[in-house]
Amino acid sequence: MDIFLQYWLTMRLQEEVKAELVFRVFADYAGSRLSTPAKAEALLTELRKDADTYRGLSELDVATPEGRFRSRVIETMELAATTPLFLWLLSENHSVPRDQVRIALDAIESWVIRRTLLRKTSKDVNRFMVATLKSLGSVDAREAGNAIRKFLSEQTAETRYWPSDQEMLTTLPDVKLYGNIRQWRLQVVLRAVEQQLRNQSTKYEAVELPWGLEIEHVMPQGWRTHWDPPPRLTPEEAAVRDRLVNTIGNLTLVTKSLNGSLSNRPWTDSDATGLIDGGESGKGKRTLLDAFSLLVLNKEIIQSHIDLWTEADIKERSVVLTKAITQVWPGPSMEIQEAAFEAARA
Repeated sequence: MDIFLQYWLTMRLQEEVKAELVFRVFADYAGSRLSTPAKAEALLTELRKDADTYRGLSELDVATPEGRFRSRVIETMELAATTPLFLWLLSENHSVPRDQVRIALDAIESWVIRRTLLRKTSKDVNRFMVATLKSLGSVDAREAGNAIRKFLSEQTAETRYWPSDQEMLTTLPDVKLYGNIRQWRLQVVLRAVEQQLRNQSTKYEAVELPWGLEIEHVMPQGWRTHWDPPPRLTPEEAAVRDRLVNTIGNLTLVTKSLNGSLSNRPWTDSDATGLIDGGESGKGKRTLLDAFSLLVLNKEIIQSHIDLWTEADIKERSVVLTKAITQVWPGPSMEIQEAAFEAARA
């Protein structure tokens, strides 16, 4: 109840409300609104509607924009700071059309995912979400989604701007993700990319993607065991490879049991001769992926890289996956963003 009232007051007052001040702030806010039976009934009716909406958040279907947003942004990305804005959009008291709810949630989610992947600071996110709420103060609810998308696109501060497609494509392929971003967050990204790849053709079976898949490095982090034949890499070259193996292009999803079998084994069967680790004697990583993985994410790797998986392959796949990410989470309105940055420079 305390948490709900904190979010509710933040939504209503459009300012940050500290947890320890919830009772006092509520008393101040409600005081004048309880002076007559009619006012009290109006306030409590609105409060009850929002309370029912908040209580129902945990039951939202993840196949809906609302359920997906709660799962990805509030739970996985752990951005509870977006909850007052989320509640505002879903509130019966505001009657935001469903298409505008979707536009708003898609924009906020893209803002969160893109900044997370590029490792942008989140230190200002509480104040920024309140600022986004304030931007809706004079907006017709029927245009709420468009207004939020415009507001996010207008941001130019380092702590608030929405990374463009160009920045994503230029920067993300070289970013070390594994080890810097929590694994379950990377899993959400790769799951979404897998679904995006499936959506590109109706020929793929409509098979539900299982939960519990784990991050796997195609070229293993322990590549020195089987992936560095003579002449050995120099220390400088090894440092480059250590970074590359943790970029998006070298990451995929597999089941927990397959993950344990893959380990640091070599790519091909010929290089795995005599290998007994993982319970699959003499089999390379490609063979095991081909035998047990049904993901589109892995099909291209298996089919197009029969003999080798190299650093160049990692770089190429990083670009491919980054493009898919920009399709899953479309970026800002470039016309609005460019005008905003131009004005900021003036």
